Formats: sequence, C-alpha cells, structure tokens
Amino acid sequence: MKTKHELLREGVTKVKDMGFRMVDTENIYYDEVYSAYFHNMLIQKKGTSRYLDEVIDEIIKEIEFKSNPT
Repeated sequence: MKTKHELLREGVTKVKDMGFRMVDTENIYYDEVYSAYFHNMLIQKKGTSRYLDEVIDEIIKEIEFKSNPT
C-alpha cells in the first residue's frame, strides 16, 4: 500500500515529467498549476482500496487548505 509520502513523491515526479521542473514536495500543495495536476492524479487513483482512498482524501484536504489558507 502506498503511503502519503510515496504518493507525494510520485506526484512530484509526474508533474516534473510534464515539464514543470520547479515542482517540489512543498509547492505541489499550493501552486495553482502543480496542485491541479496532482489533484487530478490523486482522483484517478481513487477506488483502488479503502486505505488508499483515505490517504488520498487526506492529501486532497491538505491541498485545499494550503491553496486557500483563509
């Protein structure tokens, strides 16, 4: 089963593969473009297992909070 850290690293790698070389494990949460790609990747992974869905939901909540910290 994938951990939060593994999903985060996978997200950074995939966003970098799309040509966004400045993405890292911090700005993938709050940068508008990076977080949109990461969010989409996470949604596509949902439905694999209950555990993975819980980890994905946790990351999505963090993305939403960090991109809109009001």
